[in-house]
Amino acid sequence: MKLLEECLAACKQKPRTILFPDAEDVRIIEAARYLKDERLAEPVLIGSPVRVREFAAEQHRSTRGIKVQKPEHDSQFEHRVRRFFDKQKQNGMQRYEARDYLKQPNAYAADALQAGKGDLCLTGNTSAVSEVLQAALRLLEKEEHIQTVSSFALLSDADEKTVFAFADTVVIPRPKASQLAEIAVNTAKNFERISRETARVAMLSFSTNGSADHALTEAVKEAVAQIHSEQPGLCVDGEIQFDAAVTPKVATQKMPESKLAGQANVFIFPSLNAANIGFKIAQHLAGYAAYGPFIQGLQKPVGLLSAQSTTQEIINTALLASCLV
Repeated sequence: MKLLEECLAACKQKPRTILFPDAEDVRIIEAARYLKDERLAEPVLIGSPVRVREFAAEQHRSTRGIKVQKPEHDSQFEHRVRRFFDKQKQNGMQRYEARDYLKQPNAYAADALQAGKGDLCLTGNTSAVSEVLQAALRLLEKEEHIQTVSSFALLSDADEKTVFAFADTVVIPRPKASQLAEIAVNTAKNFERISRETARVAMLSFSTNGSADHALTEAVKEAVAQIHSEQPGLCVDGEIQFDAAVTPKVATQKMPESKLAGQANVFIFPSLNAANIGFKIAQHLAGYAAYGPFIQGLQKPVGLLSAQSTTQEIINTALLASCLV
């Protein structure tokens, strides 16, 4: 079964409640309408009901039956303001500032997720990534045993049978060895959760198996050693160049003993710079469909949309993110 077909089937079995902070966007209205009508999710549009419904009407779209939540109208809003203020007052935050912050759609959505009022959040179609990350990191707690919050993105070919994960494309600019190791383990886990394929993790570098001796390769080598020690069952290898990670013939020449054998499907880049560039190259030159990035390591998933996302891409991202819950 194809990737999106599997996720769609899972969503029909158990629809998730999805919060959409950037609600005054015709693409979000259309995606929410489809998810609601097809019973694939319970969308919640964050914002003023009057403004959101008027906007939808102006666009000749219907929000009938779709919940629109204004933060201040949440019955638990003032309670959560007090809780947030209690955590932040030692940093100099005033009560009114805590209230104003939680009125912001992305902050409210993150706090509502933490309070159990939703399963996941999709945002970023009109918000800045920095705003989304700040709200998520401030208001969502980490998963148990997680030290490093990171992100991964998915790429698939036209028939949706070949799926790859790239990390970390958004959060950590220059990860240390321990962070690279945790990013790899978490990305592999989430890749398997969505794709239902076994993760084969390539720890990427400009060097393969010691072909270059440089300080920039040391963190990758240390991360691989840590994963082998702590997660011996995970198929992971490195440091390895991209060609040796994806081309069996090259793998045979450059790293013949590698268990990846040129068939990696999860790629951990040594820096955000490299991961983000590589992700966009694959999307825009190779023509792969791109989904995410998804923030991982928090108790609830947050999916990032782009300003260029189409309605169908938003729907697809919602289906995939629902499989992370």
